[in-house]
Amino acid sequence: MTFGKILDKCNIKSNARGNVGFHSLRHTFVTLAEESGIDRRIIQGVVGHGSPVMTGHYSHDLKCIREIDKMPSLLE
Repeated sequence: MTFGKILDKCNIKSNARGNVGFHSLRHTFVTLAEESGIDRRIIQGVVGHGSPVMTGHYSHDLKCIREIDKMPSLLE
């Protein structure tokens, strides 16, 4: 079953999904797993990547993101 079909079964309409999809969840999982201290090789195996380098592409620096979020909006 595709991620989209799961959302449909949960009555989440396609226009409410925005840019969230299965691929976004992979990025979120890898990022949170690394922030939790799980070894990248373990995460690599869970998500099925061929190398830890590929897994690294899915990880985002949450500390950096949190710091940038402190900046006032340029549109305000």
